[in-house]
Amino acid sequence: MARSKVSKQPSHYWGMPFHIIRFLQFCPAFVVAIITIFFVFNLQKDHFSVPWTFVILLIASISTVVLIILTTILHFCRSLSPKLNSAFNLALFLLWGFGFGLLAWATHGTLWAGCTLDNWGNDTGVLVCKTYTAQWALALIAFIATLGALVLDIYTTRTSSARGAYNPMPDIKMDTYRGDNTAYRGRRDSGDEWDANMPRSSSFDGQQSGLVDRRDIGYGEGGRGRES
Repeated sequence: MARSKVSKQPSHYWGMPFHIIRFLQFCPAFVVAIITIFFVFNLQKDHFSVPWTFVILLIASISTVVLIILTTILHFCRSLSPKLNSAFNLALFLLWGFGFGLLAWATHGTLWAGCTLDNWGNDTGVLVCKTYTAQWALALIAFIATLGALVLDIYTTRTSSARGAYNPMPDIKMDTYRGDNTAYRGRRDSGDEWDANMPRSSSFDGQQSGLVDRRDIGYGEGGRGRES
C-alpha cells in the first residue's frame, strides 16, 4: 500500500549549536521588544516624537521573534532550508546592526557616565538609565547571535551541498514491478509456455538430467532395478 504521508527530511543543522544560537537570538529580542514598546508608549503618552532608533529596534526585535517561531515550526515539522534561513538572518543582521549602531551613537555620552543620582537627578532617571543599559546590552547580544546564526547558515549550506541533495524514496508499486519483469510478462502473455520462456541455468539442466538417468537405471519394468 502506497504511503500518503510525506516523510520528514533529515535536518542539515547540528543540534546543539543550532538551538543555542537561536535561543540567544530569541530571548534578547523578546526583551528588547518589551523595553522598546515601553519607551514608545511613554513617549506617545507624553506627546513626544518616537526616535528612529526605537523604530528600527522594534522592527528588528519583533521580526526576530516572529521568524524564530516560524522557522522552528518549519524545522520540526518539515525541514528548514539553510539557504532560506540565511536570507532571513541576513535581513535580521542588517536590521540589528543599524538599530544597535543608532542606539550606541545616541547613548554613548550618557550610559558610560553611570546610572547615579548625580547624573540623572532622581530615581526615575536612574531607572531609565538602567533600562537603557539593559536594552543596549541585549541588543548587542542579539546582534552577535544573529551574526553567529548567519555564519552557521553559510557553513551548513556548503556542507550540505557537498554531501548532496536529499531525494525522497519513491513508493515501489507492484504494477511497475510487474511491467519491468520480463519473466512475469512472458508467463502472462504465453500462458502454458511459461516453462519454455523461463531461462534455465546449466546447473539446473544437469540436475534434471541426473534425475532422469537415475530413474531409468534404478527402476525396471516391474520392481527395483539393478545397476549394470
